[in-house]
Amino acid sequence: SVPALLAFARLSVILGATYLFGVLCLFGQRFRDAGLSGLWALLIPVPYAGTAALAAAFMLPSWPGANSYGPDPRFGNRTGAWD
Repeated sequence: SVPALLAFARLSVILGATYLFGVLCLFGQRFRDAGLSGLWALLIPVPYAGTAALAAAFMLPSWPGANSYGPDPRFGNRTGAWD
């Protein structure tokens, strides 16, 4: 029936927008961790630029050195359980 399809369409739009918001927040934090502006995450919904932005987010290293979680494990000073 038509009302059921409209309800399903509304639910799909709400869930899709919620998912997109979460992805943009996540990648905004990733870009900020790499030393770039979090606004780069707004390129993700754009067809070809979004693919490039995601590839860059996965390949960019984060800031070197210690942070609030402890020393950087890539540069020695390993203190974790997997040393």
